[in-house]
This record gives sequence, structure tokens and C-alpha cells, in this order.
Amino acid sequence: MFTELIPIFGIGSFLATIVILVKITSDNKIRKQILDKGLTEDSVKALFPKQWNGGGVSSSLKWGIVLICVGLAFLIGQVAPVENADNLTAICLFLFAGIGLVVYYLIEKRMKEDEESK
Repeated sequence: MFTELIPIFGIGSFLATIVILVKITSDNKIRKQILDKGLTEDSVKALFPKQWNGGGVSSSLKWGIVLICVGLAFLIGQVAPVENADNLTAICLFLFAGIGLVVYYLIEKRMKEDEESK
């Protein structure tokens, strides 16, 4: 069943790698041109507002919740005595991943409200 998906994931991974390499190369060229022109540090910060730093606790929380929900979906798909367990697994994957993201949103919203109230 999943053997048909291997070429799709392979091509997708290859194209994603090319996109990432082109972005890194173009960002480095732009930074080099900025340094050659002698722009100030404030203008450089305005052009590149925020770099990704790994996401921190918030990103780990989000992916932890989503992966736990996806694991539960696989568990339900394997344990459920249904004739079409593959369909049930696919449905549960999307359902539980969505529920995980909503739970993350609610937790993150509460955390931001707590920070603002301090």
C-alpha cells in the first residue's frame, strides 16, 4: 500500500532540499551586498526581522502534543476491530492531529495571557 508513496516522498524531499539550498544561498548573497554597501545595524535588522532559533519550548510543546495525538490515532487504527482499519487510521490521523493543534493553540493562548497579566 505504501510502496506507491515512496517516489512521491522522494521527489518531495529532493525538491524541498533544492528550495532550502536556494534560499540559503540567496540570503547569503543579499547579506554580502548589504555589508558591501555599509548599511547600519538597524537597517539590517529591519530587513531581516527575526531568524529562526529552533522554536524553543513553544515549538517543542506543539510537536509533542501533535505527535502524541498521531500516536493515539495509529493505536486506535491498529486496535479497532473494523474491516477497513486503514481508512479508520487515516481519518484518525487527521482528526487527532487537528485536535492536537487546537489544544496547543489554547495552551499557548493561556500562556500569553498569563505573561501579559504579570
